[in-house]
Amino acid sequence: MKTRMRKLVFIPIIIIFSTASMIISYKEFRIWNPFVPLSGIVRVSVLGEEYYEIQEYPKIIIANKNFKLEDYMRNLGYEPVETDNDSISENIYEFKASESGSFVEVTKHINFYVWMWRE
Repeated sequence: MKTRMRKLVFIPIIIIFSTASMIISYKEFRIWNPFVPLSGIVRVSVLGEEYYEIQEYPKIIIANKNFKLEDYMRNLGYEPVETDNDSISENIYEFKASESGSFVEVTKHINFYVWMWRE
């Protein structure tokens, strides 16, 4: 009887925890699976990688605090574009290549950055 009561208490706690972690993951990283961003955070913060791509389209990268977005984009052939502060938010950066452009939203966390590409 006690084990059945434990299961009845334990199962709703797991469901609540899973739902909360999925909601937080989607709110912060736009990814429903909380293990994907968690693995990126561990690789960047603990293992010391410069960046880790957690989603291909739209591209989302978790980057080390010491790694600059401008350096990453220059390696891809993009150059930063100077924009008016009124036209684009402070945390959205614009980059241009020969025929294409990208907008990247940067979110600052304690030990890492989240770079989200915008259409």
